[in-house]
Amino acid sequence: MFITLETLVAIVRTKLPPWITVEYLDGFVDRHRDTLLEVLREALDDQAPLTVKERTDANLAAMELAAHPPRQLRVADRRTLRRYTGWGGLSIRKVADRFPDDFPTPDPAGLVHEYYTP
Repeated sequence: MFITLETLVAIVRTKLPPWITVEYLDGFVDRHRDTLLEVLREALDDQAPLTVKERTDANLAAMELAAHPPRQLRVADRRTLRRYTGWGGLSIRKVADRFPDDFPTPDPAGLVHEYYTP
Protein backbone atom coordinates (compact mmCIF):
# COMPACT_ATOMS: atom_id res chain seq x y z
CA MET A 1 0.00 0.00 0.00
CA PHE A 2 1.38 3.39 -1.00
CA ILE A 3 0.63 6.38 1.20
CA THR A 4 1.85 9.94 0.81
CA LEU A 5 2.85 12.45 3.45
CA GLU A 6 -0.17 14.51 2.41
CA THR A 7 -2.47 11.55 3.12
CA LEU A 8 -0.91 11.08 6.56
CA VAL A 9 -1.25 14.79 7.34
CA ALA A 10 -4.90 14.71 6.26
CA ILE A 11 -5.54 11.85 8.68
CA VAL A 12 -3.68 13.58 11.52
CA ARG A 13 -5.58 16.81 10.77
CA THR A 14 -8.85 15.05 11.69
CA LYS A 15 -7.49 13.79 15.02
CA LEU A 16 -5.71 16.80 16.46
CA PRO A 17 -5.98 17.46 20.19
CA PRO A 18 -7.84 20.69 20.99
CA TRP A 19 -4.67 22.63 21.84
CA ILE A 20 -3.11 22.05 18.37
CA THR A 21 -4.58 24.02 15.51
CA VAL A 22 -4.69 22.92 11.87
CA GLU A 23 -2.67 26.03 11.03
CA TYR A 24 0.05 25.02 13.47
CA LEU A 25 0.15 21.48 12.05
CA ASP A 26 0.35 22.76 8.48
CA GLY A 27 3.13 25.17 9.42
CA PHE A 28 5.03 22.41 11.19
CA VAL A 29 4.74 20.13 8.17
CA ASP A 30 5.86 22.93 5.84
CA ARG A 31 8.89 23.72 8.03
CA HIS A 32 9.93 20.09 8.51
CA ARG A 33 8.77 18.45 5.25
CA ASP A 34 12.23 17.17 4.25
CA THR A 35 12.90 15.68 7.69
CA LEU A 36 9.46 14.06 7.86
CA LEU A 37 9.94 12.50 4.42
CA GLU A 38 13.38 11.21 5.43
CA VAL A 39 12.01 9.65 8.63
CA LEU A 40 9.16 7.99 6.72
CA ARG A 41 11.55 6.68 4.05
CA GLU A 42 13.83 5.21 6.71
CA ALA A 43 10.91 3.63 8.55
CA LEU A 44 9.76 1.97 5.34
CA ASP A 45 13.30 0.84 4.51
CA ASP A 46 13.56 -0.72 7.97
CA GLN A 47 10.53 -2.88 7.18
CA ALA A 48 12.32 -4.71 4.36
CA PRO A 49 13.08 -8.35 5.23
CA LEU A 50 16.71 -8.98 6.10
CA THR A 51 18.86 -11.98 5.30
CA VAL A 52 20.67 -13.82 8.10
CA LYS A 53 23.91 -12.02 7.19
CA GLU A 54 22.16 -8.61 7.07
CA ARG A 55 20.54 -9.22 10.47
CA THR A 56 23.84 -10.35 11.96
CA ASP A 57 25.71 -7.34 10.56
CA ALA A 58 22.94 -4.97 11.69
CA ASN A 59 23.01 -6.43 15.21
CA LEU A 60 26.80 -6.13 15.42
CA ALA A 61 26.70 -2.52 14.18
CA ALA A 62 24.02 -1.63 16.74
CA MET A 63 25.99 -3.28 19.54
CA GLU A 64 29.16 -1.43 18.53
CA LEU A 65 27.30 1.89 18.47
CA ALA A 66 25.67 1.20 21.84
CA ALA A 67 29.05 0.25 23.31
CA HIS A 68 30.72 3.41 21.98
CA PRO A 69 27.99 6.02 21.48
CA PRO A 70 28.87 9.36 19.94
CA ARG A 71 28.31 12.52 21.94
CA GLN A 72 25.27 13.32 19.78
CA LEU A 73 23.23 10.65 17.95
CA ARG A 74 22.68 11.39 14.28
CA VAL A 75 19.81 10.17 12.13
CA ALA A 76 22.05 7.40 10.77
CA ASP A 77 22.95 6.32 14.33
CA ARG A 78 19.28 6.03 15.26
CA ARG A 79 18.66 3.93 12.17
CA THR A 80 21.56 1.65 13.13
CA LEU A 81 20.06 1.12 16.58
CA ARG A 82 16.54 0.56 15.17
CA ARG A 83 17.84 -2.19 12.90
CA TYR A 84 18.85 -4.37 15.88
CA THR A 85 16.62 -7.47 15.72
CA GLY A 86 17.91 -9.66 18.53
CA TRP A 87 19.70 -12.96 18.07
CA GLY A 88 16.77 -15.34 17.68
CA GLY A 89 17.54 -17.76 14.88
CA LEU A 90 21.09 -16.47 14.43
CA SER A 91 24.45 -17.88 15.46
CA ILE A 92 26.19 -16.09 18.30
CA ARG A 93 29.15 -18.46 18.24
CA LYS A 94 30.14 -17.58 14.66
CA VAL A 95 30.48 -13.86 15.42
CA ALA A 96 31.34 -13.78 19.13
CA ASP A 97 34.83 -12.52 18.29
CA ARG A 98 33.22 -9.42 16.71
CA PHE A 99 31.24 -8.41 19.83
CA PRO A 100 32.40 -5.12 21.36
CA ASP A 101 34.67 -5.49 24.39
CA ASP A 102 33.10 -4.70 27.76
CA PHE A 103 29.60 -5.02 26.33
CA PRO A 104 27.00 -7.52 27.52
CA THR A 105 27.06 -10.70 25.48
CA PRO A 106 23.67 -11.73 24.12
CA ASP A 107 22.00 -14.47 26.15
CA PRO A 108 22.32 -17.80 24.32
CA ALA A 109 18.77 -18.62 25.47
CA GLY A 110 17.67 -15.88 23.09
CA LEU A 111 18.60 -18.12 20.18
CA VAL A 112 15.70 -20.33 21.13
CA HIS A 113 13.30 -17.91 22.81
CA GLU A 114 13.58 -14.73 20.74
CA TYR A 115 11.42 -14.76 17.66
CA TYR A 116 12.38 -12.27 14.98
CA THR A 117 9.47 -10.71 13.12
CA PRO A 118 10.19 -7.98 10.57
